[in-house]
Amino acid sequence: MADVGALAGIALLMFLVGMSQSDRSLNPTQSQDVPGVLLALVWIIPAALALSCYSHARMRMPITSVVQGLFFVTGTALAIGQTNMLLSLS
Repeated sequence: MADVGALAGIALLMFLVGMSQSDRSLNPTQSQDVPGVLLALVWIIPAALALSCYSHARMRMPITSVVQGLFFVTGTALAIGQTNMLLSLS
């Protein structure tokens, strides 16, 4: 249950970060690059979820590992969407 809450909070954070970047794209004459820190922040979540899935599999906890794998897939889908949103706004 805590993982679901954390993933929902991360999705909300990703949405807010993307929306805060949208005011930059209102001026179409200037092209701005997406800061690398934002992209690293977006992709650190799936990396942490993959590490959690791997560590649970190594501890021979198959059900927990499958659940963590599902969270990894969801986090990766969110990160892909967030990356597309940030790149389209720049």
